[in-house]
Parts: sequence; C-alpha cells; structure tokens
Amino acid sequence: MSTVLDRGLRRSGRPEPRAAQRRTLRSAVGWHEVAAVVVFLSSVAAPLPLGPMSFYIRTFLLPGLLVLAWLMAADARQFGSVRIDPTVLLFLAWLAMAFTWSRAPQEVATQTTMLLVAMTLSTHLGGAVFDQERLLRALAFLLAVVMAAVAFHTVTRPGVAFSVHNEPGFDGTIGLRSFFYHKNSLGMTLALGVALLPAIRSRVLQLGFGAGIVVLLSLSTSSTAWVASVAVLVVTTLIGRAAAARRSGSRGGLYLLANLAIVLVVGLFVARNVVLQLLGRDPSITGRDAIWRYSWRGAMERPWLGYGVEGFWAAEGGGPAYVVRRVARFEVPTAHQGLLDIMIDYGLVGVVLYLAVVAMVVALLWRRILAGDAGVLTRVTAGFLTVIALVSLTESNLQAPGLAVLALSSALLMNNPVATSVATASVGGRR
Repeated sequence: MSTVLDRGLRRSGRPEPRAAQRRTLRSAVGWHEVAAVVVFLSSVAAPLPLGPMSFYIRTFLLPGLLVLAWLMAADARQFGSVRIDPTVLLFLAWLAMAFTWSRAPQEVATQTTMLLVAMTLSTHLGGAVFDQERLLRALAFLLAVVMAAVAFHTVTRPGVAFSVHNEPGFDGTIGLRSFFYHKNSLGMTLALGVALLPAIRSRVLQLGFGAGIVVLLSLSTSSTAWVASVAVLVVTTLIGRAAAARRSGSRGGLYLLANLAIVLVVGLFVARNVVLQLLGRDPSITGRDAIWRYSWRGAMERPWLGYGVEGFWAAEGGGPAYVVRRVARFEVPTAHQGLLDIMIDYGLVGVVLYLAVVAMVVALLWRRILAGDAGVLTRVTAGFLTVIALVSLTESNLQAPGLAVLALSSALLMNNPVATSVATASVGGRR
C-alpha cells in the first residue's frame, strides 16, 4: 500500500511528505476542512445582531475562532512547510494601524478590526494547510446548504425574503435577498458559487448546483451578479484554452486571452449606457454616481492615511459622511465602490497595499497559466478574482468578503504545486 502511495505521489509531481506528516495529514483531512469553512462563515456572520451581549460576543468570538483555526492547522500540517503571503500581512498591519486614528466609536472600530483580521488570517491559514480539493468541495457543499436555506426561507416567508434592506429612506429595486443584507450580497455569494463549479466532480451534482444558482440569481434580479457569473464562465473557458495552447508550445491562447479582456473592458466602457438600459438600470447606476462623487470629495480631505476603520461612515454626529447621506437621501453605509471604500478608510497607502495583495494572486495565477495548468485550483481562484473585481465596481466588497477570498486564493496558489506533470504526459501521449 505504501509503495502504491509513493508511486502515485511521484507521478502527480508532488513532493513526498515524511511518514509522520503523511499520517497526520491522512487523519486530518476531512472534518478539518469543514471546520475551517465553518470558522470562515462564523467570522462573516459576526456582524449580525447577536443580542444585548453582541459587543462581547463579537469582540471575543473572532480571536477565539482564529485560535481554533491555528490549532486545526497545527494538527493538519507542520508549520515549517507553510508559505504565507507577505502582502496579506502588510495590509493587515496597516489596517491595525488605521484603527488607532479612526474617528468611529471604539466599539464599532474594535468589532470591525477584529472581524477583518480574524476572517483574513483564518482563511489564509486554512488555504495554506488544508487539502485543496477537500477544502473547495467543502465550500461548495456549504454554499449548497446556504442555497437550500435561502429557498426554504423564500417559500416560508416571501414577504421578508423579497424585501428591500432596511436602510431608512432607501428606495431600491426589490429582489430576492432572503436573510442577506441586500440582493447584491446574495448575488455575489451565488457568483462565487459559479466559480466553485469546477471543484464539483460529479456532472449531475454540477448541473444541479448550477441550476440552483440560476434560479436564485433570477429571483435576486442582481445585474452585477449576472455579469460576474457570465464573466467567470468566460474567463475559466479562456484559461483552459490558453493553458492548452501553452502545453502545445503555442502562445496564441495567451494573446487571445489578453485581447479579449481588453476588448471586453473597452467595449463595456464605450457602450455602458446601452448595457445599463438593457439591464434595466439608469445611467446613474441607481444613484451611485452621486454617492461616488461626494465620497471622493470626502476621501480627498484625508488622502494619504484615510479616516481609519469605519471612521468616515460611523463617526459620531454624522461625521464626514453627513454630506453624502444628505445628497443620497438615505443612510448610506458605504461608498458602493470597492477601491473608493479602501481609499476612504485607509488612504492611498491602503489602496497600494491592497492592490499588492491582488497583484500577488494575479502573478501566481499567471505563472500557472504559463505552465499550462488549467486545473481545478487555477480555474476556481481565477473565478474568485473575477467575481471580487467585477462586483467591487458597484459594491463595497473588497474588505469583506473580498480580503478573505483573496487571502484564501493566494494561500492555495502558494502552497499547492503547479499541475504540469499530467499535462506534459498528455502532450507526450499525443505526440
């Protein structure tokens, strides 16, 4: 049995672990991956109302979850073999510094900082130490559970499921949101589910999972999520073509990928008004243009360091966000644009550090494509990056869950070998 296992490891191109590590990993994979995902979902759910003790629960729950993640990681793999993304740590260090000059109430700033740090580190560590295939399948399984819960909630309480999120004075389009904050939050989650489709092995389960996503996306009426979902399918298909071209010794696939991306971006920019009308939206993108304009003016008052964690939107007495809310005529909670939101909280320094995290993920992905790797991990992480990037154009998603998704992606890409041996073997077989 050991000989067969060793031969399989050599054939897959993976380094052979020591006997002790092999026993530990075999005993760990399974519930550890599920537990890691539960840690992630618990961190994401931490901002939800938790009763009179919410401050203490949120403040101490997140560090506790982080400690649990580290304990699971210690049991799953020796830390000497783990690679950590330094760009993630740099951004978190700046985030922690921004806490010190935040103008928000201490309770709010503490909760948000704890949430972002614990969520990001736990997912980054989970991606670094757990088996990638089991972890991605566990994510897909738990997302399927969430979709089932949304469907049940929609059937049993349709009045709540299709209500507009409760921001005083907000006048938005009604779509399915269920227990999510608003319909675009549900839509982004479903778009991330589209990115997870390659992780599902069974074709039948894949079709059922995809059909459920289509139904819920249609009910949500989230145009951004629809665009992101279609973009994921296009990007993953092009990555497969580009990787195949690289394996055959041609660069045509890479040029095709780059040219189509440029054409898509330019085309959408030129025809943006037509596209918005086809999607049933006005050119102001449901009033976001005014929010962006006045949020940018506020950001320019503190361009380098920003206002600190929640310092712009949660400041006492309305704070600098008062003008934005007066123009929008409702209690605007964010800038509704990812990088602008980072700029407001963390300044230009924060934007540069966040883009460094994105650049790391892009560089790791590009390296795999150049190596001819179009495996599950490459396609899933490319899909994650596509969703986060596109949704950030109209939503403030780059901190949560965007930072955690990017941290998970970089950890998975850094700690799993490029799948080139199988591709090389297939090319050799054709020759």
